[in-house]
Amino acid sequence: MAEYRTIKMAFWTDPFIESLSPQGKLLYIYLFTSPNTSNLGVLEISKKRISYETGLLEDEVEEHLSALESAGKLLRDGEAMWVTNFIRNQTSTSPKMVQSLRRLAQELSSEVIKTSLLEQFPNIFSDTLSIPNRYPIDTLSIPIREEEEEEEEEMEEEMEEEMEKKMEKKMEKKMEKKMEVRKGKAPSPDGDGAHPPKQRVPYGEILELYHQLLPTLPNVQKLTDQRKRAISARWSSDQERQSLFWWRSYFGTVANTPFLLGKNERNWAANFDFLMREQKMVMVLEGRYQSQQRPRNPRLDDFPDMDELEA
Repeated sequence: MAEYRTIKMAFWTDPFIESLSPQGKLLYIYLFTSPNTSNLGVLEISKKRISYETGLLEDEVEEHLSALESAGKLLRDGEAMWVTNFIRNQTSTSPKMVQSLRRLAQELSSEVIKTSLLEQFPNIFSDTLSIPNRYPIDTLSIPIREEEEEEEEEMEEEMEEEMEKKMEKKMEKKMEKKMEVRKGKAPSPDGDGAHPPKQRVPYGEILELYHQLLPTLPNVQKLTDQRKRAISARWSSDQERQSLFWWRSYFGTVANTPFLLGKNERNWAANFDFLMREQKMVMVLEGRYQSQQRPRNPRLDDFPDMDELEA
């Protein structure tokens, strides 16, 4: 069994993970990092033991296990559980690893999990799980035959050659792109006239963060085309902004700025459209609205326009 497991950085921006409570995230991480979890992603453990090791109450453990099961992230059969995405994220397709997974699958006591493994990974388990008791109980101690060793070596060589070819092609494409930039046939990757590939702008998620983090500010009833254009412009203007984490931080800054929440001499409060303007966004991030009262002789661009204050 592996001594460590990996968590990709994209884990934290996955919409499903973002939807989990802190306790749900803890339990999910526990399931694939637990020393009781095999390289198949299978563990047989009681809720009482999970409760002891995570600090969650047994009722909480059951609640979050059920939520993961409903979302298709977990399959349960009694006390046996299978983390369905484990093999994809925590193992490799090397011949030795595949052989190890097949042997572990044979030893499973849960027919439900065996069936699911076969359905989801037929290329790995079809020759193993379709023939029960293919090996004796002490199969882990049986040495690999010379023919199997030679076959493994050939497969590993083929995989290495394939990876080398992919890396060569990738390097060739990078070199071609650099040459095109130098010849003026392609935009510079540094942004001089570049048009970066379009990404999906998460309008709804950004608006949801606004309502969630700034419940006292005016509610947005309709996501109009004009508002979408404003969001898209702010999203595209800086690569750092192309992350929901950044937008959560931005609205969090607004939430910690009393002036923008209406605590000022005019009782004026910002709204969504105001916060989407580039100039105002920069001023918020620079802390220009931190004072609760307007200072004497302010510069005209330091605070909202008069028509915005009267709104």
